[in-house]
Amino acid sequence: MSAHKITHNYVQADLDLLISQAVHRYQNADTFGNVVGAVESLFADYPSQFLDAYTAKLAEGYTRHGKLPVEFLQRNGTQFYRCYLVKPQHIQDADIAVITEQVTAAYKAELKARYDTHLQLLVEESVAMAERAEAKKAAEARTKLVEAATAAAKKALGEFV
Repeated sequence: MSAHKITHNYVQADLDLLISQAVHRYQNADTFGNVVGAVESLFADYPSQFLDAYTAKLAEGYTRHGKLPVEFLQRNGTQFYRCYLVKPQHIQDADIAVITEQVTAAYKAELKARYDTHLQLLVEESVAMAERAEAKKAAEARTKLVEAATAAAKKALGEFV
């Protein structure tokens, strides 16, 4: 078998880096649709709705994002109020635990896929080597048979004069 670079080894530092990158994206992302982030947008059509919702979120442990604005927006004739809130730490910790599990599972699945590919390559290589060896033996055996048959035929017919 030839030497192949093994790329399916579990390396904790690689996994830690992937987790760190995923957590960094999470901490800077707004929760929207399928994206889970540490930041949530709060929308309301009227100031009283906005203040009620904002007060309720503060009571749950949310804090206003210090870098993103509180806004009054108008789009297509509709007005609304929006601000960005940071999730409480216990919610972030739970989200990060889920993210860590997902990243770890994806990392292990990638390693397993690399392992399976490498295994298949080695099996195919081994089978090809064995087939070549069998073909060589068969060719050598045929050569011996031809030589023996030729010798027997010459013995039976005698030498050509």
